Amino acid sequence: MRISALIATTLCIATTLLAFDAPPLMAKPDEVAASPTGTIVLEDLASIRAAYGLSAGLTDVAKLVASPADVGTPVWGIPLTEAELDSLDIGRRNAFAGALASDLVPYVRSLNTYAGVWLDQPHGGRVVVQLTRAEEAQVARILALEPSPSLGVDIEVVTYSRRQLEDAVRTVARGRAQLAGASAIRGVGIDTPANRLVVQVASDEFSMAEVVRASVEKAVNVPTEVVPAPRGGDATAVCTDRDHCYNPMKGGDRIHRGSSAGQTSCTMGFMVVQGAANIEFLTAGHCASLVSGTSWYHQGYGLLGTENGSAYGEDGYDVMKVNMPDAQKSELVYGVSGPQDLTGARDPITGEGVCFSGATTEAIRCGTVTDDLWTWVSETCDCNVWGGDTNLAPIPGDSGAPLYSRSYITGATSLWRNTPIGVVDHQNGGFAWVTAAEWVLGVSAYH
Repeated sequence: MRISALIATTLCIATTLLAFDAPPLMAKPDEVAASPTGTIVLEDLASIRAAYGLSAGLTDVAKLVASPADVGTPVWGIPLTEAELDSLDIGRRNAFAGALASDLVPYVRSLNTYAGVWLDQPHGGRVVVQLTRAEEAQVARILALEPSPSLGVDIEVVTYSRRQLEDAVRTVARGRAQLAGASAIRGVGIDTPANRLVVQVASDEFSMAEVVRASVEKAVNVPTEVVPAPRGGDATAVCTDRDHCYNPMKGGDRIHRGSSAGQTSCTMGFMVVQGAANIEFLTAGHCASLVSGTSWYHQGYGLLGTENGSAYGEDGYDVMKVNMPDAQKSELVYGVSGPQDLTGARDPITGEGVCFSGATTEAIRCGTVTDDLWTWVSETCDCNVWGGDTNLAPIPGDSGAPLYSRSYITGATSLWRNTPIGVVDHQNGGFAWVTAAEWVLGVSAYH
């Protein structure tokens, strides 16, 4: 049952639209890979379009990507026609998500009736609040916290609470070895819109899907969907620009472990502060397992610093922190043109628009959060790690990249406003929460 804030007359609140000037191109021409399909296959681009309710046939997407009609890729990393770009107004939607995260989302997450919250992108970016029962006082409070201007609020009554779903995810993740078809399971999370679990099974073992589903549902007594795990991409793009970007450094720069000329690379994530003023940066925790040594380098700048703490490992998060010169600190994300600033980190919201700047993808790519709570088996440690999931397709070398929500703000100085959400794992679009890195590693996002 869904109660619409725009239909129920006793709960009606007027809805207006956020207005923004047209943002500048997301990156300078020499900072973006010439071909948007060089490292992101058509299926990935199609899935991102589908998340916004757009046509996603592979033939049509291929034609759009190859034509001058694609005006969305330079701005959002998503192939869009001019009409689609104007109609979606992704900047407005992302600003709405940021406003929700200030008051409404923290309130609903505090309720004992809380079941989920997500953004319904195919229907204009409205927020859907899920409760196990709709108590009048709680509904009134939720609607009173609706941001103004708004894209709309729906309240939906569902069966399973968020606590039940989260407990089910933990049971599957930590007891995976005891489940039938355990070797085929690649990840498990919450399908928030459907109020159920979702389990990823290796594509080459998908014949085990029904066995896995039955085993999981018996273990947790929660409806479960089983889907094939997305296949990983191939690293094909190389660009030296990110190797010569410093004074200051930017999130998205290419970094190397062991030496400045090391063949194995990852991506610099957000910069963080430890203590009074000690500057460090985040990157993927599994990057520490790729080559020997604890020192990290940037080809153009040289030695950055040494590893200074990690949350990576069984039941942990794929994130670590590395020392860096304080003089190289910045709030900047590589590939964003024009003025930009960074806010404090926050938790993700299922359905919200996010972007990442990957050193090997050599571009900024944007999509949506598909799951704000996800656990998967990290291929480097063969252990369960926690975070969220997206419909993006980072590739080897993108690990550690900054994942953020972004909006274009106008005023005396118009700028991109980026909000830290995650640290990218190249494996299937998963990410560690920046907020988890803050409390586990004892840091705060630099802004």
